[in-house]
Amino acid sequence: MKFRGHRRRVAVVCEILVCCRVGPVLASVIVRRCNLCNDTFHFFGDELVRCGFLSKSINHEQTFYGATRLGLDFLRKFGELQAVVAPLERSFGKLLL
Repeated sequence: MKFRGHRRRVAVVCEILVCCRVGPVLASVIVRRCNLCNDTFHFFGDELVRCGFLSKSINHEQTFYGATRLGLDFLRKFGELQAVVAPLERSFGKLLL
């Protein structure tokens, strides 16, 4: 799947994880809050579940996603990395994050 959007993939991952960090969230709510199309969300959602960053449950034909401990740990560490890189980005512009 090719992406032509303006956000970096890691930004989409973080937005999804932030949306799901408080508990199970309906897939449609994630799509709306993260401003994603269904195909894009399902691509990222499936990969995040496969990697263990999200859990997926189905209840009464509705799909819910929740951030796992691994996903929350990723958010924390990524936030720490952003804080370290921020001074460099102010000097050199956007680097990797």
